[in-house]
Amino acid sequence: MEHHRAEPTPDERLHHELDKIGSKHAGGVLGLEFIDFEPNNPDVYYQKIEVTHVPVNETADFATIDLYANIAMGEKKPERFNQFVQGFRNRRDLVNQLRMDLNDGKNVALITNHGYLHDIPITQAALVRALNDESLIANGAIVISKLLTRYKALGMEHAVKILQNLGTTFFSLPRTKTFYKTTIDIDTAKDINTPMMQDLQTFMQPGGRLVALAPSGSLDEREYRRQKLIEIRLQRMSSGTTKLLTTFDRVLPVAVWLDAKTGQEWFSIGEITIIKNAADSERAMEWIAGEIERLARVPTQYEAQRLHGVEKLKDNAKRLKEMSKRAIQHTTEY
Repeated sequence: MEHHRAEPTPDERLHHELDKIGSKHAGGVLGLEFIDFEPNNPDVYYQKIEVTHVPVNETADFATIDLYANIAMGEKKPERFNQFVQGFRNRRDLVNQLRMDLNDGKNVALITNHGYLHDIPITQAALVRALNDESLIANGAIVISKLLTRYKALGMEHAVKILQNLGTTFFSLPRTKTFYKTTIDIDTAKDINTPMMQDLQTFMQPGGRLVALAPSGSLDEREYRRQKLIEIRLQRMSSGTTKLLTTFDRVLPVAVWLDAKTGQEWFSIGEITIIKNAADSERAMEWIAGEIERLARVPTQYEAQRLHGVEKLKDNAKRLKEMSKRAIQHTTEY
């Protein structure tokens, strides 16, 4: 008797592809451990496609933030998190303006480059500490890749549960170069990103929200020659991310270079801006790239080519596949 293997579910297809790219981020200063997709495990229910976000840990406080942030910065540079907090505090006018904006119900986006997975949460943690208002933990959020639902971190617990100490954690599937090298179809990305965006907008409706994200959605690309870093490229943000940034009342760009040697400058805090269109978002990312070039002392660029061309090719391939299926079905009917 012939047994037909059941078709994989959308969740299984997605996580099969995440398996291929997940292991390359394992290890490192965060002690990342790639874990299995477990659809029936309530501890990691957020791995499923339909889960757009998880709520803030209601017991989180400054002590929790300090603990995880200092561990994430590593044993060799334990002073760095305090340096980052002090760097924000030294920008007294900027911090006071952000505090007033948030108290007035303005929504603020905090954007960074993406040299490492912890650039974004470290930056958010430092700003929250500098603002010195624990209510911003409950009013904060961070947007991360769905891939991070597959990791344990810091030798302790699931990465998502650590991030919940910073605020509500939203999951996206960034449509980056890495995405287009997989077989994840665009409909799956939309099934994740569209409801996530809707839920994020609902989260922002009361106002006074601080949301952290890396607009590129993917780690900065590094080019080496004979083991020497010769160029850094910040990947271009998608049109969806650009549109998202236009919904914020304020945007603060920050550049972070965690590979700086002890004693060297390793972060740069920009100016509060407003993003109304793609040109504004590009200027913010180009400023970040310029600051990374200065901090890293390596040529750095924000990529100019859009993803739309690749996106169109993938859409066309999908349409051709559907047309081929219909043609085969039509042929078998006669």
